[in-house]
Order: sequence, then structure tokens, then C-alpha cells
Amino acid sequence: MKCDISCKTTDKPSFKKSKTNASSISGSSKSTTNISNQNIDMNPRDTHSTAISSSNKINKIISKTRFLSFGEGFTETRTGVKRNDDKSVEFGTLDSLILGLKAARSRDSIKEGFGFQNTSFFTNDSANDGSDVTPGASYKESIFTNLNSTNQSVNSEPIDLTTDSSSDSEIKSHYNDMYTQDIGSVQSFVKHRADESLDSVESANIVMVLAEGTGASSEIGFAVLNFQTFECYFSQFADSGGFSKTLYNIELYQVDKIIIPANTVQNKNAKLYNRVKSRFPKISFESVHRKFFNEEKGLEAVRKWVRLEDQEIVMIIIQSKFFCISALGALYEYLECVGKARNKISSVKATFKSHNKTMDIDPSSCRELELIESKGIAANNFNLFSAINHTKTKMGSRILRLNILQPSTDLRTINSRLDAVENLLKNESRFFGLQAELKNLPDIDTIVNNIVHVFETVTIKQAESNINTIIDIYQMLLCCQKITALLLNPECETLNTIYGVLNNPKIEATVGLLKEKIRDDLSISKSPLSMRNLRCYLIKEGQNGFLDVARKTFEESTQDALNLVKTYCDQYSVSIQIQYKHPHGYHLSAEKQALNQIEIPEIFLNVRTQKKVCYFTTLDLVKMNDRIRNSITEINMLSDKIIYDTLSYLGREVEIFYQLSEAIGLLDMLMSFATMCTIGNFVRPNFTNIIDVVDGRHPILDRFGQTIISNSFRVEYNKPTCVVIGENSGGKSVFIKQIALLVILAQIGSFVPAKSASFCIRESLFTHLNHNDDIETNASSFMMEMRTVSCIMRRANKNSLVVLDEIGRGTSMLDGASISYAIINKLSSINCFTLFTTHFIQICRNLINKDVIFVVCIGNKVDGFT
Repeated sequence: MKCDISCKTTDKPSFKKSKTNASSISGSSKSTTNISNQNIDMNPRDTHSTAISSSNKINKIISKTRFLSFGEGFTETRTGVKRNDDKSVEFGTLDSLILGLKAARSRDSIKEGFGFQNTSFFTNDSANDGSDVTPGASYKESIFTNLNSTNQSVNSEPIDLTTDSSSDSEIKSHYNDMYTQDIGSVQSFVKHRADESLDSVESANIVMVLAEGTGASSEIGFAVLNFQTFECYFSQFADSGGFSKTLYNIELYQVDKIIIPANTVQNKNAKLYNRVKSRFPKISFESVHRKFFNEEKGLEAVRKWVRLEDQEIVMIIIQSKFFCISALGALYEYLECVGKARNKISSVKATFKSHNKTMDIDPSSCRELELIESKGIAANNFNLFSAINHTKTKMGSRILRLNILQPSTDLRTINSRLDAVENLLKNESRFFGLQAELKNLPDIDTIVNNIVHVFETVTIKQAESNINTIIDIYQMLLCCQKITALLLNPECETLNTIYGVLNNPKIEATVGLLKEKIRDDLSISKSPLSMRNLRCYLIKEGQNGFLDVARKTFEESTQDALNLVKTYCDQYSVSIQIQYKHPHGYHLSAEKQALNQIEIPEIFLNVRTQKKVCYFTTLDLVKMNDRIRNSITEINMLSDKIIYDTLSYLGREVEIFYQLSEAIGLLDMLMSFATMCTIGNFVRPNFTNIIDVVDGRHPILDRFGQTIISNSFRVEYNKPTCVVIGENSGGKSVFIKQIALLVILAQIGSFVPAKSASFCIRESLFTHLNHNDDIETNASSFMMEMRTVSCIMRRANKNSLVVLDEIGRGTSMLDGASISYAIINKLSSINCFTLFTTHFIQICRNLINKDVIFVVCIGNKVDGFT
């Protein structure tokens, strides 16, 4: 027998810092609170699934409140109904004048502080009224842009990773496009009340609480408070491995202090804390006990702390947003500790903000449209994510999931992605070459985690982990170099941006550094025996004399084991094979039929039979396994000492790996879109001010081979409300879901299943498609329906897409028809794109005469409608 033991090469507000030291308000930033063993679990099974406990608590609070008020000229409050003109007394002209002056002042300070030239800013708060805004600078893909000015050309130089990542110049160039988008939506955060001086805005002190979850994509919840104006913004979103969105929000609000769970500081795997601390070294950190990061404390904060007029809408919005509620609770606890909460009972203006330049999709809409999870059997992959997921890497899968939950609303970003998909489809050699290389890439986010938390080795397990990390880094960098060569001369903006990240000189320098110490003829194989041999022979000869001696001992011990097996074969005239199983080492095997022909020798120990094969060992082989194991331990410990300095160096240059993770993830997602086009009939969508789809198909049904009927659909900008009627089981619900899913597909930069398609950018998506009751809160399906629709009508604006399915069917026909008629009229007055299915044919005869409403009949002719 022969055994080869060689290594087989198988609208940023310009917040001015307060003159008061932040630590004087809340104590020393270095102080932390020890966490008890009774921690609250902040890792639900899926961060976008229903948070049942918090939702039920919220429903109990608001179960007795009426929501719908359809009368024009009146507004429903917690104490009754009042005329809308009373509200104008509360917000008078003096207040408006002062706010306008502050808005102009904020614009000037932003232009001066960030060097924007001839930039058109918008001043109105467009978060709720849906007013048009004019961005002051073009938007580019995520964190890859490193513009030095707003008018820099598309083919900009890649990010210079040799500079300090926390420098002011990088932050300005890194975020300047996105800052201009948020001027109007966040500007009120630094406005003062009419009875306060304008100068007090400059002494604003901003505190942010961060709550982090884990999962396929990290879920981040935050609450940020201005101590001067006591205005609070809160949000929850899925973030990438580099936490680019979280870093953007910290810079957007110019945070002075960040509040985190007490145990995060001691946790060596706290990636978010380490990332934020390294990026913003001047920001102070304080800790709040982990037990205060829970929905109980968050709901208490809303009831005691938020203004009465805001409580109702806040309660509805934060349902199922566990991390957002947790951040609010921790912020309230912090205010109690510093003595600020009692003086501000029911006086905080609280506003929910979706992430900049992304569509706002609430968790209930994610479930009802089956974006990530199926509503049926848990193991069923009948959802949009599974239907379009052809990614090859874990980074690509995470980026795809993140984009489905938060589609882009920036037209330039979307068109750039579509250009990239089109370019990949036209260039076959590039397409198939990238497919082959992406398969070999390890998980870069795992590599980053191992690099950041590398410690001087004290155990053999840590030594093996460090060696495996070096192997993954080397394999990853070699793949990145091959991908860079395939992307040479990119013909579109997104591919050019990815090429700029991958073509960083530091990648080549790092590969050169690794080649000085490790062998360059590696061939990666994931089998236990191959990985063991690879770790033993990873370091080049001559690096350490003791390492060379240990390898020689390992080779001799392994050869002795092979000779022992050969002796057994000759002695007993039986074909015996030697096999390796981690971590036990070598063992022997032979066919059962061959052993039955002879009496099993007594030296064969631990004999066990599986099917037609017998497995056993001997005392001599056990001793040899011990010698081999000792040799491997010595080799790994000596190898780890050689690579430890390299890992420490890479830990200081970890920024490059964060960027590589997002660049590769984005490229893999675009490749997934291109792959999807090769197995189906897809078309590139256009973007206009209408929705016009010709022979569109349901993307989930189309992917899984269901028999479907294509549908054509058109919604005009001046006639945005569509009422869908038809017989039972005629396909009305599937039709409106199809339109919503096609809009999401188009806005993430994917081709869509249709003959032709045009869409308009939608900034928010609201749906109500299920009709379930809630026994725990004693709420009927009708009550749950009214709560949801009330929240939708309050939050929707002219840039929203609203999808409602058979509203009013849980009550009498007369009441249901009246409610449906009122809802349709209300949504048409908002001028948002609305898809509304109903069986109340009688209201359609009145609605069809309105200029902004049209009726579509699915299936057979219904009472004169076709």
C-alpha cells in the first residue's frame, strides 16, 4: 500500500457640539455596569417575523381606541374630535417664521462645513407630506464611493485604505451624497420652539442608543435624542457586515454619546461596538444594563415620555420592531438615570424614520407578501428570496436579503445595477468566469470576525483557528485578484465601483506579505485529512528550525502507521485499508466477507460493522495516533507563532475586508440577477411616472413552475387609484401581490418577468392582505383591519404604494361598503398609487366617475364591468 502524506495542493443637520462636556451630564463614559446572568435574549428567530409578545402588549394598550375618522375638516384626538382649523392656532405664523430662519441657517452651515457648491437643498420636511425634493448631489452605490467633491466624475479613484478610516476628509467624501438627501427629513431635529432663542440650537447634545440583533443580516435598532429640543428619532433596519448604514446614521445625526448594552464592552465578538469605536474615536460610550433593552421598558417609555398626540401612531408603527422598542426602553432608562425623564413627561416628539434612499416596508407587509419567509410550512421556500436567490457566496445571499427588505429608491443606483446586469449578460466569458470564482470564495464576514478578535495563542484549538483564518484569507485574496482581472475595463458605473474596491494596491501587498511566509502552491480541500496536512505544511521551510524538525517527526510517525497496516495485510492475507477521522486519527477497515473467512485476530479492537464493512483498530495504531497527534500539536503551535504577527497586522487593516465583503456581495447579487435572466423570460424595467406592465408574471409562481396567467396593468400618475373586482378565486389577491412584487424587483435592480415594464419609484409600501383576529387582545378581524388601515392612511403619501385586499368584509354589507368607499376616497386624495380589491360592486358605480379612480375586472364580466 502507498499513502501520500504530502500536502496535496488540492440632509445632514449640522449639529454643533454642546459646550457642556457630555460626561458631565451622564457620568463617566468609561463606567460600565456588570450584566447579571439573567439577560434578556435579543436574538429572536427572525428579526422580521412577528414579535408576538410586543405586538400583543401594544394591542392591549390601543384596543379601546377608535381610529377611523372620515369626515372632512375634522381630526380625531385622544379626547374627542376637533376642527382642523383649531390646529392652526397651535402652530402660528411666528413659529413658522422662526423655523424657516433656522432651516436657512442649517443649510448655510452644512454648505460651509462640507464644501457643497451650488447645491440645491430642500427645506420642507418631506418625511410625511410626500413633497418633492431635489437632491443636491448624485447618489452612488453604498460605501464604495469616495468622492472628493459633488461634481467628481464617475470613474473616481478607489477608496484609499492607507489613510485613517476615521478621518474627517474620508467621512465627508464617504457620505456627502447621502447627507444632501436627508436635509429636509431630519432638519426638524435641530429646530427649537418659538419661545427659545436661535442660539440654543448650536448647543445641541445628541445621544444615540444602539440595539443589535444577529441573523442572516444584522438587524439594528436605534433611538437618537436631542437633549435641547427633546425630539427623538427611532428606526430599525437590516445592515450589512460592514455596518455601513449604522455608521451613516451616526454621522448623519452627529452623535455625541452612544449607549450600548453593558455586556457588549466585555464581549470580544461585539463587531458593531468595535466597528463604531474605531470609526468614531471621539464619540464617548456609556452602558445601560442589558435588562433594560426590552419591549416592556420601551412601551413604558412611549406611554410616559412621548407626546400624547404621537403615542397612538408610535404604538402602531413599532409593532414587531423588537430592537427599535428595546432602544427606546434603554434610552428612557438612561434619561431616568441622568434625571431628565421626570421633567419631560409626555413632551417628547417621537418620529420613526426609514433608512435614507430605501423603500419603507413594514414587517407585516414582508410577511404578507412572502418576501423572506413563506406563510405556510416553515421548511417551504415558497417566497421571493428563494425564487430569485442564485448567489454563490454567503455575502451575496445577505446583500440580496437586505435589498429585498429595503429596496433602493435612488434612480441612479437602480439604473446602474440594471446596466451591470445587462453587461454581464452580454459578456459570456466574464459571466461564466465570475460564476466559477465566486464559488471558491469563503465567507469574508467570518474572516473579519476572526481577524478582529485574534489573540495570542494559548491553546491548540486557537492555533488551528488562526491557521485556518490565514488559509481563508489567502484563498479569498487570490480569488479577488482573479475577479479583478475578469472585471478589467468595466463598462458601467456599478462594476467600475466594484473594480475600484477590488483593485486596491493593499490587496496585492497583502498577498505578497503572505507569500513570504506560506507556500504559494496551495490547493484548498475541505476534507479533514487534507486540512490537517495543509495546516502542517502551510509555512515555508526554513522559517523555523524547530518547525522543520517537528514535520520530520510527523512524517516518520505517519510512515510507521502505513508500514503497520502493510504488515497486517501480509500477516493475515486480508485487504486492510487505513482511514482518517477527525479528531480521533487513523483507524482500520476491511470488508466483512473477507474477515468472515478467517478468525478475527484478538489484536483487532473495537470491531464494529456497518453494512458490508468492518471498522476496528489495534493497540499499536492507537500509540502511533498519539505520537502523530503530539507532532501535529507542536507543528500548529510553532506555525501559529510565525503567522501571529501577520494576523495582528491584518487586524489593523481590517477596513479593506469590510469593503471587500460588500463589494463581493453586491457583485454576487448582480450575478444572481443575471443568472435568473438566463433561465426565464425577463425584461429590463424602465422608470417613468406610471406603472405599465405588459404580460407580467408572478415572480414566485413563475420560478417554481406553477401554471400562471400573465396580466397586463397600467396605472397613470393622474389616475393612481385602482379598484379591482372579480369573482371569488378569480385571482384578485394574486394580481395585486404580483404588482407589489414586481415593483420591489425593479427597485432592487433586477429584471422582471414580463414582456415590457415601466415603473415609478415608490418610497414606501403598505399592505393589508390577511384577515386574522387576535384572541389574546380580544380584537376581532375587523378591529385588526381598522387599526392597520388607520396606520396606513396616516403614514401614506403621494410616493407610496398601498395594497389593500377586501377591506370591510368583516362587518355588515352596508357598513363594509361605506368604510371601503371612505377609504378609497381618502387614499385617492393622498394621490398615492393604490390597489384595492373589493366585492362591493355598488360603490364602483360611484367611484368610476371620479377622475383619479378606475376599475379593473379580473376574470369574467361582473355586473357591467369588464
